[in-house]
Amino acid sequence: FLHGLSGGAGQVVIDYFSHMKYREDYEIDVITLNIESDKLRRKYESAGMRVLLIPSKKESILKNMLSMYHIFRRKKYDIAYGHMTLTNCFPFCIAKLCGIRTRISHSHLVVSPTIFNRILAKATQLFSTDYLACGIEAGKSLYGNHPFEVFNNAIDLQKFKYNSYIR
Repeated sequence: FLHGLSGGAGQVVIDYFSHMKYREDYEIDVITLNIESDKLRRKYESAGMRVLLIPSKKESILKNMLSMYHIFRRKKYDIAYGHMTLTNCFPFCIAKLCGIRTRISHSHLVVSPTIFNRILAKATQLFSTDYLACGIEAGKSLYGNHPFEVFNNAIDLQKFKYNSYIR
């Protein structure tokens, strides 16, 4: 799950899954609320992922939740993996209802400790089975005292390798 295909979390998804061993053994669907361009969609598809667009919660929370429900019932996923930090609770609630046993929450941000954010964080903790974060502060921000794993952002170091011609 991604809010949109662009941005840091989207790039992390492409980097992780395009370099994954035994990639052909998995079917990966990216469920998103926003497809910013056809070029971005093609980037995901060329990495072997299918992109599914659902209505945003701002558009209609009911349509958003029903879309996820119908996709989960039809596809029968083994794992739901959310990159939407606080709002991971929404797809994970539906995923749990549909019998998806593994629900991995990945925190990419440090969020402000407002009452509303605390409620969403607690709901995310409730419906997630596994907790990941890009760093310690991002993990503490979303998961509090729950144990979590730091999953550093993947960077293709070859892109930054010294090249005298480019220099």
